[in-house]
Order: sequence, then C-alpha cells, then structure tokens
Amino acid sequence: MFVLIVLVDHVHSQCDLSSWSSWSSCSRSCGGGSQTRSREDFADEYDEFDYEWHYYNYHCDLPLSESKSCNRHACPVHGGWSSWSRWSSCSKSCGKGSQQRSRTCTDPRPSYGGRDCNNGLRNRRQTCNTQPCPVHGGWTSWSVSRRCSVTCGSGTEIISRSCSNPTPNHGGTPCQGASWKEQRCAVLKPCPIDGGWTSWSEWNYCSKSCGSGFQQRLRNCTQPTPRHGGKACNEAERKRRWCYLQPCPVHGGWNAWGPWSPCGKTCGEAVRERVRFCTNPPPFYGGRGCGTNYHESKECAINKCRVNGDWSNWSNWTECSVTCGVGVRSRERQCDNPRPAHGGRPCEGIQKDKTSCSSGEVCVAEVGCYNSFPSERLGSFTAEIQWSGIFSSQMQRVVKKCAQLAAKKRKRFFALEDFGNCHGARVFSSGSESKGTRCVFGVGVRSHFFVYEISL
Repeated sequence: MFVLIVLVDHVHSQCDLSSWSSWSSCSRSCGGGSQTRSREDFADEYDEFDYEWHYYNYHCDLPLSESKSCNRHACPVHGGWSSWSRWSSCSKSCGKGSQQRSRTCTDPRPSYGGRDCNNGLRNRRQTCNTQPCPVHGGWTSWSVSRRCSVTCGSGTEIISRSCSNPTPNHGGTPCQGASWKEQRCAVLKPCPIDGGWTSWSEWNYCSKSCGSGFQQRLRNCTQPTPRHGGKACNEAERKRRWCYLQPCPVHGGWNAWGPWSPCGKTCGEAVRERVRFCTNPPPFYGGRGCGTNYHESKECAINKCRVNGDWSNWSNWTECSVTCGVGVRSRERQCDNPRPAHGGRPCEGIQKDKTSCSSGEVCVAEVGCYNSFPSERLGSFTAEIQWSGIFSSQMQRVVKKCAQLAAKKRKRFFALEDFGNCHGARVFSSGSESKGTRCVFGVGVRSHFFVYEISL
C-alpha cells in the first residue's frame, strides 16, 4: 500500500510537456474547416523507477493535441439553368404562328459571389400551325337582275348576289342565306290610291268599372291610306255606346263613438269601454268594411295593476283575393282586449290567419267575335233571357253559366251564339277563322260566335 502512493506522486511529478506546435493549415477554404496543433510528453523517458513505471503503465493525463474551427464563411454558389418550361400555346390556329418556352438561372441561383448563368439562352421560339387558314365564303353586293314589274306606282324586282367575295377555300364555310330575293320597287310616277277603311276595332272597356259609362270602337282610313290624289274615306271613324257593368261598391264608414261604460271597480283591472258601428254608411255591393277597430277600452281603476294582454275577437274574413279560381282570404285580431300594461304578458299565438278560398266562378278570357266556331253545342239558355230587362247583366249570367257548363264538359273554349246558345270545343285556332262583327254584350247574334278561353 505504501509503495502505490509513492509511485502515483512520482508519475505526476515527472509529467514534462513541450511547447505547442504551430496551427496546421485549415482543412477547407470555405464553408467551415478545422486546424490542429500538438506537443510532446518528455516524461516517457526511463528513470530510476523504470520497472515500477512500466509495470503500472502510468502516463501524463494532460492533452497532447487540440483543434479549432476555421474559414466559416459560405462558399460561392455558381448559377445553373432550370429545366425548359413547356412550349406556350401557338399564337395562331393556322397560317404560321409562333410559340416559345423559357428557363431561369435558379437551379441553383448564384449566391455568395458565385457566377451567373452566362452560357446558353433564356428563351427559345419556334414556328407552329403552318397549315393555311380556312377562307369562309362572302357575298358580293346585291345587284338588280330583273327590273321593276310596273311602270307607275310600286311593283317588285329581283336582286341577286354571288358567294365570291371571297370564294370559300381550304375547308371554309359557304355563304349563308339566299342568292336572290324579291323586293318592292317604285317608279317615279306614283299611281293614285283611294283610301279604304280598316275593320272596326273591338269595343274598348267601359269607361267606368261600375255605374253608367260609355265605350267606343274605331276604324282608320289606312287600308289603304289615300295617296297621290286618291279619294279619302267617307262616313265616321268612331262609334260610341252606353255601357253598365255593375253597381258601384259602397265602402262602409264608422259612426261616432258611443259613451264610455261605467267603471266596474275602484282598483285592479277594471276598464271602461265604448264601441262604434260601421253604419255610416253600411258597406254595399262588395264595398270594403270598416275594419276591426270598433271597440276601445281604458283603465279606470285608481291603483294600477299588472294587465296581461289578451286577443280581441277575430275580424271578419276578407274578400277572396280572386274573382275566379282559387285564392286566399285572411282575418286578424289585435292584442288589445286588454292591451298588456304595467309589466303584463303579451298575447300568445298568431295575429293574422289565412285560408284558401274559391269564388265558385270559372276564370275566362275573351278571344273575340268570329263568323264560325268548330264545336259541339252544349246547351241553350235562350229561354231564361227576359228581353225587356237589363240586357247586359243577363248576358253576363249567360256567359257564366256557359263557362261552368264548358268546364264541366272539360272544354277549354266556349262561345255564345244567338245570345243564348252555348257551344264548346277542346281546341280553337283563332288565326284560321275569320273575325266577325255581329257580337254585342259579350255574345254573338245569329250565326256569329263570341269565343272565350277558360284559364287552366
């Protein structure tokens, strides 16, 4: 044990190092390299304790070499071309166009003093679509090929053109349209033209929607218009007659409010009420009612208590939104029976209610008066007509009855002939039938038909 202690002290006391050598050259010129240096341990030489030294293999534990980093700056990166881009679309679809492609100096980009891409081109061009373009045909100007057919007034002439401006080539489309046409022509000396009346127009709508009014129909001296010294039309160009569609509606009006009722309580939820009536005047002939504001109430108690809102009675249903077919009608109520007050709850539920309705009438549209109506006879209402009564209102009833009968028979068109004869048809071509003139009050006289269409 004593010998071991002596040998350890002897090893450290014999550690003898040389000076450090110079640093070696950097292992890299850029991008981070390393340098090293070293020194020698002279204590490795033998002394009088050689045997014990080699027996236990002791050495100096101080480092004999060391290193450090150097040239940390980045290395230059020389630029390199990227791959060529795809060729662009050709500038022309035919007739020799051009297209190009390009590349960039980004693979890699030059950095840290590296060289740019100097060799080679950045862009390239080439020709494309060298086939000739189609030439579409074009018309020449119109020219007269057959002269005017008359020596005075107006006639006709033939003009023509050819598809040679240019002629279609290389798959181009030929000219569209006709190569000749007939057109009106005029000679310097016009012929006299006497004026002629057009047909009478249909009677226009009555000037008033209710009560007595008038309606008129017109014709014009334009078939033809008198020209070049021709005679003007004789007789009147306008006719008028009285008309009466229906009585005028009378809208209802409120009378004065009645007196307030006595107060029912001295405190709490007592109220005073008053009412008024829609009798100044009452509504007649489809006139509007006065509405639902016929009742008023107010608190009359000394101490104000919480009042929860409650609905008034429903108003009367409004009139149906349509006069024929299916429509809607509505009614409403107010949260005033009583109104919520002093923190009371508002009314619960809906204020306005809607429902579908039907007037029971068939929707019809006038087609017009015609000399014929290919159809089958559905019935006759002539026996119901009182010839001494108000004729227009009776004809309206006859039209309604005929419409209902035609709808029941599934006929889309119906007509009244000889005032009360009802005819029906599934189809009717107004353009192929001649217009008639002997129709009054929406019905035809004998052998004339006033045609209607039922709206589906």
